[in-house]
Amino acid sequence: MLIIIIIIIIYNAIFLSVCLVPSEPLNLDYTNATSTSINLTWESPLSPNGDIESYTLQITDISTDSIPTLNIANVSGITGNNTVLTGVLPYHSYELVLYALTDRGAGPGSTPLIVYTLQDSKYTTQLLKHLMHYFIVNKL
Repeated sequence: MLIIIIIIIIYNAIFLSVCLVPSEPLNLDYTNATSTSINLTWESPLSPNGDIESYTLQITDISTDSIPTLNIANVSGITGNNTVLTGVLPYHSYELVLYALTDRGAGPGSTPLIVYTLQDSKYTTQLLKHLMHYFIVNKL
């Protein structure tokens, strides 16, 4: 009888630890991508299975012709349903996957999102400065 009780306790511990992680975050999307940053938004998991403590973002640079570098960076401790990812490289392609975390661990990842950063150009900055000067001088 004691052996049956121990087996049930072990089974429940394993079952609960696997089943109670959150489901995947939904609708990962970006609202703006510049040459060095990406503004991301998403919706909370349908089945959070507890309080979402934070999110982890897996970032993979897929812009090279060679095999992609997996997990080039992980950003942990994201709270809320949006963040600004900075430090990305100009004119690169990134695959982003978001994970929700509870006290039970991380759930499955979101549907991967492919984001392309803009090309950086010193001429863009100079053009903007000239336009601002033009508008100020001409009081437009």
